[in-house]
Amino acid sequence: MSTGIKRALYLTMLVMLALFIPSCASTTAEVQRQPASPILQQTLTYNGPKARITVARIKCKAARCTGAIGDGLRDMLISGLFKTTRFVVVGGRKELREIKEEIGLARSGYVKEGEAPLAGGWESARLHNSL
Repeated sequence: MSTGIKRALYLTMLVMLALFIPSCASTTAEVQRQPASPILQQTLTYNGPKARITVARIKCKAARCTGAIGDGLRDMLISGLFKTTRFVVVGGRKELREIKEEIGLARSGYVKEGEAPLAGGWESARLHNSL
């Protein structure tokens, strides 16, 4: 073999070795726990004032935005407001449709009496015009 080929092979082996050795090193990761969100019991035992609110549908007006993005933002906002323990977040139109279906199912006789939701037992948000 010529000296040039030996030198190229030697250089290639050194580069491969230089790349291989760090991949054999052990790595460690430190897991940090985030503070837990308030559990239901903490939310129920909060004694301060709570605003009763609802979050309307968020319309995404960006060029390539789908309704799923607005729905996801709405869900995140509802979760964030609930976790503050300062709000009672009541359902919007989407949840109202689901509740109506549950009440209809209860009236059909398929659900045991006393275990189904009753019509008229739901709270609504107070509407204030801030304009």
